[in-house]
Amino acid sequence: MAHTSVKISANSSDYQSQMKSAASQMKVLSSEFKLAQTQAKAFGSAADQLKAKAESLTQKITLQKNIVQLNSEQQAKLTQKLSDQKTKQEELKTKVEAAKKAYEDSTKATGANSEQSKALKEELDKLEQEFKANETAIGKTETALANQTTKTNASVVERIKGVE
Repeated sequence: MAHTSVKISANSSDYQSQMKSAASQMKVLSSEFKLAQTQAKAFGSAADQLKAKAESLTQKITLQKNIVQLNSEQQAKLTQKLSDQKTKQEELKTKVEAAKKAYEDSTKATGANSEQSKALKEELDKLEQEFKANETAIGKTETALANQTTKTNASVVERIKGVE
């Protein structure tokens, strides 16, 4: 009778490859189950058939549990990343406002063409660009988090279906 051992480990850099591997392992498990079931029908008893089915379901449940865990971990990482980006955005907003005020004060005091005003304008422009880039990154992370939440929910549903 066929027996397959399933092991999944992942870090943040290879999440996608681990998910592909898990899907591939699920296909292999299904194929091995069908083979074991066919062999049990041809040469074994009903007990052998039930044993093959129980082994297959146990392995599928274990695999689904690992998939749920991977998805949950990725969702937690994205949630933390989004939180960090929003904190940084608030800090940048404060810096941009302070730089604008400093530039306006310098322009009134020394004129727009003074070295001090030009340096403050460059700093303000740089901060505004960083603010916009971080704003874009927040949008991308929010989209990724929404997609990951969907994947996590789907993997939980699959795990529940596997237990039924």
